[in-house]
Amino acid sequence: MKKNQHYQIKDLVKKTGLTADSIRFYEKKNLIEAPLRGENNYRYYDHEALKRLIFIKRCRALDLSLKEIETLIALEQQPQQN
Repeated sequence: MKKNQHYQIKDLVKKTGLTADSIRFYEKKNLIEAPLRGENNYRYYDHEALKRLIFIKRCRALDLSLKEIETLIALEQQPQQN
């Protein structure tokens, strides 16, 4: 799988098993980065968004709250943080 590959929301739905509404919700909550917008106004998500959505889905399967997931993401981005 190419890391610079871009996905439409329908591709992420197939790959993650999440709904399009869930993906948009996580985007609004800033758990994934805002996607690129094409000239056709479609959202194009990158490979990092796919990985993050899979991570979020696994966390939710463990009954972690959104706040706990936000904390884990922050720790991942700044591991030197206490």
